[in-house]
Amino acid sequence: MIQGGDGDVPAIDRRTMLTAAGTLAGGALVGTVGAATAPLSGVTNAAADWEERADERIDEYRRATLTVTVEDAAGRPVPDATVEVAMQSHDVGFGVGVNAPRLLGRDDALSATDRANYRSMITDLFETAVLTNHHKWRFFEESPDVADAATAWLLDHGLSMRGHTCLWANVEGWAVPGDVVDAMGVDHPSGESGPDRDPAHVRQRSLDHVETILDHYANFSHDGTEYGSAIEHWDVVNEAQHEPRFVEVVDGEDSDPVTAPWIADAYARATASAPDDVALDVNDYNVLVGPYEDTRRTYHDQIGFLQATDGVRLDGVGLQCHFYRDESYDETLTPAQTWAALDAYAAHDVAVRITELDVGGAIWTPEEQATYLRQFLTSVYAHPVVEDVLLWGLWDGPEGSDDYPFYHADWTPKPARDAYRDLVFGEWWTDTSGATDGTGVYATTVDHGTHAITARADGTETTTTVTVAADPTRVTLTLDGEHAADGPPAVDGVVPRDLDEDGVYEDLSGNGRLDFPDVNRLFQNAETDTVQSNLMYFDVTGDGSVDQQDVLVLFDRI
Repeated sequence: MIQGGDGDVPAIDRRTMLTAAGTLAGGALVGTVGAATAPLSGVTNAAADWEERADERIDEYRRATLTVTVEDAAGRPVPDATVEVAMQSHDVGFGVGVNAPRLLGRDDALSATDRANYRSMITDLFETAVLTNHHKWRFFEESPDVADAATAWLLDHGLSMRGHTCLWANVEGWAVPGDVVDAMGVDHPSGESGPDRDPAHVRQRSLDHVETILDHYANFSHDGTEYGSAIEHWDVVNEAQHEPRFVEVVDGEDSDPVTAPWIADAYARATASAPDDVALDVNDYNVLVGPYEDTRRTYHDQIGFLQATDGVRLDGVGLQCHFYRDESYDETLTPAQTWAALDAYAAHDVAVRITELDVGGAIWTPEEQATYLRQFLTSVYAHPVVEDVLLWGLWDGPEGSDDYPFYHADWTPKPARDAYRDLVFGEWWTDTSGATDGTGVYATTVDHGTHAITARADGTETTTTVTVAADPTRVTLTLDGEHAADGPPAVDGVVPRDLDEDGVYEDLSGNGRLDFPDVNRLFQNAETDTVQSNLMYFDVTGDGSVDQQDVLVLFDRI
């Protein structure tokens, strides 16, 4: 329950919310996001045109046919069984940046109610999380208890984790340990004893830290619980082209920050240290938003450099999306521009993640934030290269800001919260049911993701969980006991069908028609126990037996 300024705002249960959720009304060359062309889509920027194309792409890339076969313990189809499909999570990681002290109640500016609401926002609306600060180098070394407690809390509540970040050279953001700040030759309050430039120390400490933090969360345990590999993907070096000071110290100030030896060494150390199932990413800003053609071109250079470097594994590209608008500047994109840019990143054949999505600036109204968030979310969800979408900064909080899109400081929801919820847990969420047909089959269209599938008949039920990521996906559920189901058991894993309802189950391939595969299956299985124990269903000639004569007669019927 999120307690808001105008009364209690119920926390969102994904199961029950869907019954009431409605929908909210209302390649270009590298670096040419500002152009209004998109070869892949061919759409204009007219609202009806892009939305229609986006819906088509979502149907193509984000949905599949799920076919559920229900049978009894004897392997016979169960008609008129109730089948329920309840989505559990998306295949796209919809996530949020999490402030660890707020989450853990270590932020003195938050009341107990604020902390409870903050936690509810995370668990009700998101499936993936990333700590905004406490996996950064200095924060992790100085407060490992905070980093680990927050990580464990999020994992315990069913969220997957992104790691942000192994290395970030932003001294002003207090992201670099004091001894390294000194060795960088930087005079800053975060240093320890003052500037004392030592490139070898910076290099060794940074590479060792990559190994330390990746190993720590590859074998993570906290408070007696063993989590194993806790984090699914990591930024290895954050904002390499915008924060080049590690490169400048280690490789020289004239070094290219995105192709320098230190960059390659950091990713090589990460590749050697991380488990194979932990993705290693780059991450930077101004690489999707606005008209920053040179920045995007340089980012593509960095991706290509790492992919071409021996001993380096690059699995993902992080695109920070801080969309800013004021009276003189607008960093927003049209859907066609977004698709054109994503086409270019897709050419690298790695996962693409929207890592820090927010909408800020002086002139956004809450309604405009909602409209643009809905447009951008739809655009990126409609592109198959996008695997994660993580939002950044959603609650106005105790600082007095009114820029954040989801909640006012008193937790009253804003229109953007509803726009997000209506898409992610409405339009892109499956919660459906139906009955099996006479052959024990129920088919429906579902959104890609993990689904709990339940079958019920005659007072018995069974449930299984299946991940749907391809079209079609098939699953068979078996109910205990025998049910009111006529017909034979499965033959070679397929339940035969009686196409003309004459009592003979001639469709042994289960494809809904009589053809050569059916003749072949009868030929291959005529003498098996399955067929010989169920003669009445396969006796094509009607002579009380099943033999090669039945095969020949079935062949003649084609």
